[in-house]
Amino acid sequence: MIGDSLGQHVIGGFIQSFSSTYFCRFCEITREEFKSNPSLTKQERTLESYNRCVLRAGLLGRTYKGVKEGCELNSLKLLRATSHLVPCIAHDLFEGVVSWDLAGIIAYFVHKKKWFAYKLLNDRIKNFKCQLGIDRSNKPAFVRQDGEKLGGHAVQNWILVRLFFFLIGDKIQDLHDPGWQLYIQLKEMCELFCAPAFLKSDMPYLQDVLIPTYFEKRKVVLSEEEYPLKPKHHFMAHYPELMLRYGPLIHLWTLPFEQRHSFFKELMRKTRNFINPERSCAVRYQMSFCYATTSELFNEQFVEKKTKPLSSSSFTGDLSEYLSRQNLDHWFDCEVVSVGSTKYTKGEILLLASRSYSELEIGIIKVIATQENSLNFIVEERKAFYDKDLAVYGIELNSPGIYSTHEYSTLKYPVPQPLYIWREKSFLSLKFRLVQCDIGEDDL
Repeated sequence: MIGDSLGQHVIGGFIQSFSSTYFCRFCEITREEFKSNPSLTKQERTLESYNRCVLRAGLLGRTYKGVKEGCELNSLKLLRATSHLVPCIAHDLFEGVVSWDLAGIIAYFVHKKKWFAYKLLNDRIKNFKCQLGIDRSNKPAFVRQDGEKLGGHAVQNWILVRLFFFLIGDKIQDLHDPGWQLYIQLKEMCELFCAPAFLKSDMPYLQDVLIPTYFEKRKVVLSEEEYPLKPKHHFMAHYPELMLRYGPLIHLWTLPFEQRHSFFKELMRKTRNFINPERSCAVRYQMSFCYATTSELFNEQFVEKKTKPLSSSSFTGDLSEYLSRQNLDHWFDCEVVSVGSTKYTKGEILLLASRSYSELEIGIIKVIATQENSLNFIVEERKAFYDKDLAVYGIELNSPGIYSTHEYSTLKYPVPQPLYIWREKSFLSLKFRLVQCDIGEDDL
């Protein structure tokens, strides 16, 4: 069952105050244990231990070990309050841990190191040109000068973590400073938590190395008085075991459902009918859903924009020569194509393969070729190498690239990545960690 932490606690019968002694629905850790060891996770709650807590709570007339009352889900055959209330990384990670800790890291750079001012950072955010796709539609919000937390929503905070180096990297005077290293570890954790696929062998590193090291560095950079640890930090410590149980957490966040809010808001603005709005919204949404699914339910058709016949004479150099060797009859060249909610634009990057974490095989989209129900990308293949001090991938553009064609259905990672130029060099900041090639399915 998908929801934010408060909603999950309401459904599961857990206490709804996260300042209480027992605040976690996954284990029975106390606040004192959490404060003394932030990376600690205790034995997970079971149905038996949950039922005992419900019984004691009923006898005592108050909450017991974080349980307030029973949950009707437990009467169902396949649902349990202790194992089916999944986390939402949008609320817990990006609107929680990232919002607080990145704000603290920025305050550390501003007040303690005095490397830049909030005005400079916000001016650069204002003037920064985000590339097409999710980055442009969710440009980072201005950073609050009180340093308490970031000012954006979940996706804006996610993008700020990814693009922070491009915004202020030239002002970082010491790449080995503990504040910068803390930021790099925060970014690495976000990439792992947002991965659409992961290796089981990565989870011990995440659980036993990365998360404990992050909390140790956090203790050095951020004072407990100004930036105290909060329950969402503890929920993050559960993520490795929850990823092994549920799979990639990016598939379980609530944002796809929150996007439906725009439909209902627009509906009420247009109809201006406030008599029984619940029924109006429900009926109109069902009608919209039926309209969208009158054809094949999972239709993989694409929508093209700015289309013209594809011809090798429209291009120059090696690309023109490559196209001249292809059969281009009845093929069309388009500037932009949308597949579902994903939009592809020339110049964006496709992730082709990952031989190791430090080296990626990428393709820069040069031609978007369509024919009836077939969608192909003609890309210029390049290598990208990870810079551990900058936490981004640098792209080699000195030597000529190799052109190749990739059909949409064969792409392992179909999400396009934007290319950024910083100090006349090309860089790539990943949205998620890639799985290395040549591994067995049992490792996933």
